[in-house]
Amino acid sequence: MKIIVTGGSARAGRFIIQEMVSHGYDVVNADITSGPDQGARFVAVDVTDFGQVVTVTRGAAAIIHMAAIPNPLMAPEHEVFRVNMVSNWNVLEAAEIHDIPKLALASSANAIGAVFSKAPVAPGYFPIDEQHPTRVEDGYAQSKWLGEEITLSIPTFEAIVRVYPGVPLRKPLDEFASVLDTSKAERIMGWVHETQWVRKG
Repeated sequence: MKIIVTGGSARAGRFIIQEMVSHGYDVVNADITSGPDQGARFVAVDVTDFGQVVTVTRGAAAIIHMAAIPNPLMAPEHEVFRVNMVSNWNVLEAAEIHDIPKLALASSANAIGAVFSKAPVAPGYFPIDEQHPTRVEDGYAQSKWLGEEITLSIPTFEAIVRVYPGVPLRKPLDEFASVLDTSKAERIMGWVHETQWVRKG
């Protein structure tokens, strides 16, 4: 089974590769720089380049997406946000294109606003779960929070009820259907939206 680990040359990525290789997986380290030889094949990839991401993920059974700028002190805030969000999108889109059923995306406790906030942020409750509200104040935390939001793994209807309680539905929404109605474009122009998130096995 081929597994892609983005950012596999960094600290956490090295441990992930070591673990995956020890279980006999065919591991590809997709990163901009090579790390120590741990039995994984290295492929130089800029995860902000969509074409490179699509190419390296072809034929994979799973992706572990670790590549990111890991804190807002390593680059200008706008660059941290750009790199982290564009890479998230590229990996998710590549997974959809290749019909890759399993994807793990690294998040952070900072998704709710924490270490890099202007003032200490106390959690609303413990243990912190995925429903905890966010109080992000920096580009890094924002990228982690939005990364979780765009990988939402609950059906569209449930997501709408959770985020917009009380907003009526004009027609049923199946599984991971889009919240945008494209029927007019289909009717007038013959355009059909061919990609739609569906629940994987």
